[in-house]
Amino acid sequence: MTEKNDTCDNSDNHAIKWKDIELASRVAPEYYSKALRWIGIWVGYLPAEGVYRPYLAIVQSRYADLIRTHKIDEQNVDEDIIIAKQIRNDDMKKGGWLINKFSDEKNRRAYDEILPMYKDRARKLLCTNMGYEPLIEHSFEAEIYLRHMFTMDDYHEGLKFSAMEIKAMTVAHYRSHYDLEGERSADESTLIGLIFNNWKQLNDIPLDL
Repeated sequence: MTEKNDTCDNSDNHAIKWKDIELASRVAPEYYSKALRWIGIWVGYLPAEGVYRPYLAIVQSRYADLIRTHKIDEQNVDEDIIIAKQIRNDDMKKGGWLINKFSDEKNRRAYDEILPMYKDRARKLLCTNMGYEPLIEHSFEAEIYLRHMFTMDDYHEGLKFSAMEIKAMTVAHYRSHYDLEGERSADESTLIGLIFNNWKQLNDIPLDL
């Protein structure tokens, strides 16, 4: 099973297109950092650059409108949710989170053998955070992802939901819908980031950066 890496992925799916960079640089470039934070709040984490880059121009443009009007209404929120779900969906599909099957022996072996000292801890954390026990065939990669998170020096469990914890929940949640109900159900499923991130953060973005 291939280990996921959000910071460096040279696959064609994650390839950064120069036209996306050029477009984003011309559309409200002063809101670049705010757009990244917008993605981080709505999606719950920041995907690989090749995933979020095509959306930067529209997010920066919407941000400029928000600054100009100082208005967040129901229609704006609905449109923002659509954009955030598209980013989340692209990350799940292009990031390879739907490829591996727990029924394959190599993946079952990886589940048992990768950082086994964290196996129970990762499973418990994911189930506690999600409020239910997802089927292992839907959550095994999310659990392995959490095991790697535990090895990081800057991870401190219990202080707040980290972006990596939210991504792990997103993977298990999306994969569950995808396998049980199909792609459309998965694409339309709730944004985990929107559940666990404080709504106040959305209103405070223009003032915080």
